Amino acid sequence: MNDSTRLPSVVTLAEVFELRDQAEAVAKGPDRAAATVEFEALVDHPCTYHHSDLPGHLDDLARLYADEHRFDDAIATKFKAIAAGLRGEPDPRADVAEWLIASGRRNEGDALYAQLRAAAPDDVWVYNAAVFAYRGVDDTQALRWALDGIDVAFRTGDPERIVTQLAGFASDAWDALGQTHDTALLEQVHAFVTDWTPPKRPPYVYEAPPSLQACTHCDFDPAAAPPSQRAPLPSLNFDPPLRRPAVSVAKSAARPKVGPTAIAWFSTAQDWAEACRAWPDIAVDLGADHESYSHRIESSIKTMSLHAPGHRFVV
Repeated sequence: MNDSTRLPSVVTLAEVFELRDQAEAVAKGPDRAAATVEFEALVDHPCTYHHSDLPGHLDDLARLYADEHRFDDAIATKFKAIAAGLRGEPDPRADVAEWLIASGRRNEGDALYAQLRAAAPDDVWVYNAAVFAYRGVDDTQALRWALDGIDVAFRTGDPERIVTQLAGFASDAWDALGQTHDTALLEQVHAFVTDWTPPKRPPYVYEAPPSLQACTHCDFDPAAAPPSQRAPLPSLNFDPPLRRPAVSVAKSAARPKVGPTAIAWFSTAQDWAEACRAWPDIAVDLGADHESYSHRIESSIKTMSLHAPGHRFVV
């Protein structure tokens, strides 16, 4: 497709947003197969990569494949999401390890979990993810990961406060194995949670997504496209309307730069669950699952940043 036949990006933006809204609406229902079809259409649109959150949508599609036990498709799509820039905590490959185990490729799953643990020995989410994968499949292994995860939580201060969940997993494994609960450990967990205070977090290191390339389907070009070819951001309606004082051209050069735009985000699953309980409507709009909610927020930020070049957004 040459320059003269490429579509305006404002047109493809509307197409992608329509596909995204349709996919997310269907995904809220019980028909996983129908949702899969909608997300396949969304990720296959040639402009989704620059108009929306392609890594997040690929991740959603991978999970839908897994729900249908299409594990090979789920694994392949997850790796596409990672290549497109998907990042997370734990490492997104933890899902791949889970799906390897679920599909009977146990040795590969074991090896991948061992690799993830070696790469991030203090990431308690790796241990939590492994317990999910092994429970009911190998309760002895699930118990080992749960107990090791509790040790990591104690050592690191448990920033996400999931030691209680790990203790619950350990109790389930003891029951499944017909073993006596380690009451001393459970009491230690209780005391830890009672006295818990959030540890100081290391500074967040932003990892930039892969650089966007000029689109061959529409006229989007991050390096050359003039602002007039970009879709405008939706205007905010104020009552009464905001009125800015007139600024002469001569004085405009001395005008201070626009400050950053703050974006609110509930960063932990527990905070998001509490927010959904307090304000049920936001769960309907943004999804009760914290990971889906986080993807929606990230998608919104990326969309805004694409159409406001040079502007800074602060979470």
